[in-house]
Amino acid sequence: MKQEIHVDISPDGSLHIEAHGFTGTSCRAATAPLEQALGVVRSRRLKTESRRANVATQLRNRLGGAQP
Repeated sequence: MKQEIHVDISPDGSLHIEAHGFTGTSCRAATAPLEQALGVVRSRRLKTESRRANVATQLRNRLGGAQP
């Protein structure tokens, strides 16, 4: 599977980072430079796909912006 990192910026300035095609904790290593450069991580959620063996780990991070 192709490795990709998607960054969505909301109108309120908050960010959503989603990693695709990574295995194990490599998604965290891949998104760490973005997290450090863009702000404080408010929440982190592993997708259900990451809990299955031999399936790409996908990570969703929310950074900065207005508090919910």
